Amino acid sequence: MFETYEVARFLGLKVALYRFALGSAEWLYTSATRDVTRDGKTYLRADGVSHGALRESGSSSAKNQVTITLPYRLDPSAADLPATQPLGDVFWPWAPTGRVLVTVMTTHLGDVDEEVVVEWMGRAVAPKFDGSKLELVCDASYRAAGVSGDVRRIQRACDVRIYSQGTGRCNLDPEAHKIEATLTAVSGLQLTAAEFAAAPRNLAGGFVEWTRTGGLLERRTIWGHSDDTITVNYFGPELDAGLAVVAYPGCAHNYAACQDYGNGANYPGWRDLPTTEPMARSQAWG
Repeated sequence: MFETYEVARFLGLKVALYRFALGSAEWLYTSATRDVTRDGKTYLRADGVSHGALRESGSSSAKNQVTITLPYRLDPSAADLPATQPLGDVFWPWAPTGRVLVTVMTTHLGDVDEEVVVEWMGRAVAPKFDGSKLELVCDASYRAAGVSGDVRRIQRACDVRIYSQGTGRCNLDPEAHKIEATLTAVSGLQLTAAEFAAAPRNLAGGFVEWTRTGGLLERRTIWGHSDDTITVNYFGPELDAGLAVVAYPGCAHNYAACQDYGNGANYPGWRDLPTTEPMARSQAWG
């Protein structure tokens, strides 16, 4: 029936549906003049929401990017906050920790089958704000730019993320090493808590997490740790004294550090890799 409504002149009104997802949270909007319910989910009317042309080009990934425009007020006390304000709050003033996945769909009002067709999928990569709107540049890929597969290095040092799981990975249990703390002070990028001073290992190179109001999880890399204070890579929403956080220690990514964790059996580095160039000392390698 969807194709019938596409070619029919009077049967249906085509409208756009937008789904934005971050972890378990999602925001649903429509370009229709009323809320639209599809598959048990309600897409809120968002006057002014729109998107640019949808392309599939093999010559340039930039040509496949889509800009979605949404109403947003930089002044949170404004009297006419739009329905899309909660989504904009995720990006303002600090970018969220995780990837915001985007799905652009279409449907027809009056369609008895309530069919929905997915037109485009990707992730938000760059928000642009002005006083009354948010332009969300979205990329058709789901991975970070410039990353091509899982490239491993042959080297003495460990080349995997701490706490990563799977064959050939770190496989440390983060729950066994977490430090639960309550912040007593926040000054710029420095977070202070008494529990940090009692941490059995240095927290530098690890990360700190907290849950925002509404359930969104935020994470920051720990750049430095001294006594009861850690320094994070950038600020975040709701970081203030009294906030409950969870910190995870880092690792020097060498065999000694892995042994200190009792994790030597999972060390992914090449500990016996020669330190001299064999081709320089013997013609047999020529």
